[in-house]
Amino acid sequence: MDETGVEETGVEAGSLRRITRAHQRLHSATEQVSSAFASLQGLHQIDLEALLAVMNAERAGSPLTPGQLGAAVRLSSAATTGLVDRLERAGHLVRRRDDEDRRRVHLYYADASMKVAEQFFGPLGKISSDLLARYTPQERELITGYLEAAADGMAAHARALQEPGDN
Repeated sequence: MDETGVEETGVEAGSLRRITRAHQRLHSATEQVSSAFASLQGLHQIDLEALLAVMNAERAGSPLTPGQLGAAVRLSSAATTGLVDRLERAGHLVRRRDDEDRRRVHLYYADASMKVAEQFFGPLGKISSDLLARYTPQERELITGYLEAAADGMAAHARALQEPGDN
């Protein structure tokens, strides 16, 4: 294993190191942009993580319940209640009762807050679009597949690290 944490595999070592360093640079730059947004909006890092989870679930057509949000951001029920209350008071989240089961509440990203996020992150969409235009559709599929698999692998590793006794 080298200084980047890369284990020697069937992939050429130099290539693997370059990809790992690129991942690290991308992660660092993403964190810097996210921190700037959070700071400008008066949000904590956990708030941003929660809003991202709510937005992604909503876009996937499966809005989160408060309990699901708590599990997604690894908070206790009481801490999740405080988080949701704080984000709702600040105008970032909206709670809506389920039409079929009125006892169930789903969380949605507030429209005004979404517009602020879109304005802030819009330039990144342009950067991504311009960058991806350099690649063929087949190459974009390859890039997408790699990024999805890398994200799945990272998420699985994060879950494994949180399981008691498995570290």
